[in-house]
Amino acid sequence: MKKWILVLVIIILAAGGYYWYKNYYAPAQGTPVTSTGGNPEVFVNVEAREYSFTPSSITVSKGARVRITLTNGGTVYHSFTVDALSLDTGLVAPGSTASVDFTAPQTAGSYQFHCSVVGHADLGMVGTLTVK
Repeated sequence: MKKWILVLVIIILAAGGYYWYKNYYAPAQGTPVTSTGGNPEVFVNVEAREYSFTPSSITVSKGARVRITLTNGGTVYHSFTVDALSLDTGLVAPGSTASVDFTAPQTAGSYQFHCSVVGHADLGMVGTLTVK
């Protein structure tokens, strides 16, 4: 009887580990990209590491067609996400890159970007995208 309880506990732990991996650690399938409807005019390279972005401040002109390329220089998955503009590179594996293309809003403003991996924004993976 004790043997079956041990087997059941191992199965539950394995299932929980798999759930965590699929939902919080594994890369998303595909790379979501918001289309600009034209070729980018502004190219911005951003590096993600534990737990920061370089640069952490980006400024673009109103209406500019922009491509932001995220390079993951860290050891765990990271992303570049701007919730207010519906921009997201998806999860990017260590040593990999992903890009997101978009047209900057026509009105000036500031937008926070962050890493969407659970807890990373709380650890400092945030920055500001300013539209002037």
